[in-house]
Amino acid sequence: MNLSVFPHPDLVLNVSRRAGAKHWLRCPVLSYVIEHTDGLLLWDTGVSTEWPTEWLEAWQQLIDLSEITPESCLLSRLEAEGWGPDDFRYVVQSHLHADHAGGLRLFQDAGAEIVVQEAEYRHIQNLREPQRFWVPADFTLLHDVRPPTLVD
Repeated sequence: MNLSVFPHPDLVLNVSRRAGAKHWLRCPVLSYVIEHTDGLLLWDTGVSTEWPTEWLEAWQQLIDLSEITPESCLLSRLEAEGWGPDDFRYVVQSHLHADHAGGLRLFQDAGAEIVVQEAEYRHIQNLREPQRFWVPADFTLLHDVRPPTLVD
């Protein structure tokens, strides 16, 4: 977002440059659990615990991930509430960027129906390297193990 709103290097705030004309806000990536009569639905799966090795260095400079620890990621948060991957009937991904789909791999062996947007799924099918905030490791299971339900 910084690059599109403040494209000049002197105005972009990042991990190493925190002072400028803007203020930093804490903005965690959220997942939502929706209790429904058909079963539990999880909306988005947050950041992977593997972000230090999977995210490109440029991304790590733009986004402060210092508070993203295994304890703050999806599996730990679900367990703290008494849930696990097998408790969900649906996992819906708003989109597949690394800050929203990083926990999707937790559902590889679970029974949840995984729902993703069709056009984005078609776009990422041949993606083999991280780019544009997509990390293939986040959604490899959709190709190899768990074909998703596609919606438009």
